[in-house]
Order: sequence, then structure tokens, then C-alpha cells
Amino acid sequence: MMEAGNKTLKTLFVLSAAAIFFSGAAVLDLRARAKSAWLTAERYSEWQRRPEIKKLYFHDIYAKKTIALKKSGMAPEKLEKELSGLETEKDFLIHESSAKYAYIWYKTASSAFCRPENKWCALAREKLGAAKNSWKTELRSKNIKFEDWMVD
Repeated sequence: MMEAGNKTLKTLFVLSAAAIFFSGAAVLDLRARAKSAWLTAERYSEWQRRPEIKKLYFHDIYAKKTIALKKSGMAPEKLEKELSGLETEKDFLIHESSAKYAYIWYKTASSAFCRPENKWCALAREKLGAAKNSWKTELRSKNIKFEDWMVD
């Protein structure tokens, strides 16, 4: 009879330890995701202030992709299409709104990964309003009509 009690106790201990482990892992994962989203938002925010850095970033990435494509031994016609596609993609990313992406990433960091609350969620929440206003200002400067619900 005593052995059955010990077995039950061991089982409860193992289950409790597993629950604690997986809960802790989930908290650490959410914190890491919130930090990553916040850092991405910070990068876009910096690019909004200094677009030349964004341009250099994408030129560097696409220069490496271009070199890799040219070394691939691809047929010339296909290579030309692929290179044209890369150039189009690079231009799109350079001209895409950094203000919009900063807001989206701050919003993601401040809401999607905040259970439980962590430092990165709080930091993102602090910058969320300003990022939204920057995006709205950018839209107005480009004479793009929008309603408030469209930028939420």
C-alpha cells in the first residue's frame, strides 16, 4: 500500500515539474518574441528617421542575393528574369512605409506577446501612440486619404 502512495506522489511531482517547466518555457518564449518585435519596430523607426540607412541595408542584402544568383549557373534568360524580380522586390522594400511598419511592430510587441506583461511590451506600448501619429502624418503628407479605423 505504501508503494502505491509513493508512486502517486512521484507521478504528481513529475507532472508538477513538467507543468512548471513548460510554463516557464512559454513565458521565456513570449518574452523573446516581444523583444524581437520591439527591436524590429525600433529598426523601422530608425529607418523612418534615416532612410539612407534603410536603402543601404536593402542594397547590401540584394547585392548578396544577386551574386549568389549569378554564381548559380542559371540559364541567361531565367537569370535575367530573376535579377529583374530581385530589383523590383528591393525597390518595393526601400519605398515601403517605415512609419507603417514601425507602428505595426510596436503594436505587435505591445499586444501579441504580453501575457504575462514584460519589459518589451511596456517599451513598445510607450512608443505606440507616437508611431501611429508618425504614420498618419506620413499618409497626410502624401495626400493619402484615410479614416482612423484604417490605421488600427
